[in-house]
Amino acid sequence: MARDYIRPDVPDSLYEELANGRVILINPEAEDIVEGLKTVQHRARERLLTENAVLEAWQRFQAEALPGVGLSEALEAPDFYRWALETTLFQAVRITDALTGVILHRAAIEPGRRLRWPVPGATGIAAEDDLWEGTAIDRRNAIVTAFWLHLSDTDIEALDADTATA
Repeated sequence: MARDYIRPDVPDSLYEELANGRVILINPEAEDIVEGLKTVQHRARERLLTENAVLEAWQRFQAEALPGVGLSEALEAPDFYRWALETTLFQAVRITDALTGVILHRAAIEPGRRLRWPVPGATGIAAEDDLWEGTAIDRRNAIVTAFWLHLSDTDIEALDADTATA
């Protein structure tokens, strides 16, 4: 079961507003990911991820000790679209040696733009990761931004220590 920690200074109403429909999990099990995927795709009909594809990516992420893995049915929206293209996004990221984070959500890609990953450069998709030019500190900042609702101060300090040694 995923760790059930939400920062104590964040009330439920603010959490819902900040999460904005995303499912954020720390140290999840496969069942947690499947349940989160169902929650995110509940009313969606297009550009959905399958449970099998997500679980295969999750297993590869764990078995190969990858820094991150990501899946989405769309990576960019054509210029001629008049509105944002919605797609389901799955990203698993190694936060520290002891913490793994997963984000699932319906992302909106603006016409003529590429998908914005919660933690860029940690998708396991070479074409996407090669576009990112960030540093170890940029990666740390992206992780904190994406997962801070579920990270304790101790977790963030451990991430800082890992970043300092990178």
